[in-house]
Amino acid sequence: MNESRSIVRKTIRTLRDEGPSAAAIKAARRGKFVVNVAAATWTLRPEARRMRSLRESVDFAFGFAVGEVTIWPAQVRSEITALLELLEVEPPRNVLEIGTARGGTLFLLSRVASADARLASIDLPGGNFGGGYERIWVPLLKTLPRSRQTLKLMRADSHASRTYHETRRWLAGEQLDFLFVDGDHSFEGIRGDFLKYGALVRTDGLIAIHDIVPGSEDTVGGVPKFWKVVKNAYETRELVEDWDQGGYGIGVVRVSADGIDSEGSLFNAATAGDSGDRLA
Repeated sequence: MNESRSIVRKTIRTLRDEGPSAAAIKAARRGKFVVNVAAATWTLRPEARRMRSLRESVDFAFGFAVGEVTIWPAQVRSEITALLELLEVEPPRNVLEIGTARGGTLFLLSRVASADARLASIDLPGGNFGGGYERIWVPLLKTLPRSRQTLKLMRADSHASRTYHETRRWLAGEQLDFLFVDGDHSFEGIRGDFLKYGALVRTDGLIAIHDIVPGSEDTVGGVPKFWKVVKNAYETRELVEDWDQGGYGIGVVRVSADGIDSEGSLFNAATAGDSGDRLA
């Protein structure tokens, strides 16, 4: 309902500021987009059920398009592939993603998760750093898991207490096997997501953080700075195609028996030096 009102307000504003011709053009584009989303959802439903190799799944995610509607992952192909190969060794069952975007990463995670995996994805409507899919995108996202997998979508702020508690209820006493953090890229934002939700990951589970390579402040935010601190506190590995690529890059943390320190005391003691690639 709120989104419908928002569309009406935008249409009225366009009529007022740009005239009826511009409003008609935007309405036509909007209508075409809605039709394409519906067509993409219809097309994806059987495609998501098909068995593919990992490489074929990556090709599909990066190549699928219906008009302007895509599920293009927000990662460098070689980097997300390397992460998927790590996960494929021990398929995770409980998977949480922070930052849904177009759903391409969610699709790929479902390919390497266990056949009966429980997947959840948090995304903030109107959020910075590309967050906030519209409600018309929900049916498309729901087609992405495999037939025996389940998916919980949370269109909410990952930093809010109610979102965290909803995640805990979804886990129903279990722990996460894998956490992918690609939401709020501010230093405090990524720190909050890592500490709060990382504490829900089991021993030997994995946490991946996107955009560890230095780049534009608008795209990577405080993630590269935060990653330098993480490397001094935990066992890590870096999946980076080119350190001069100006953004992207995936950092992976393996959770030890001590778990993730939700209070962040390890971060207070850590230095900003580079501890290297230490993930077995």
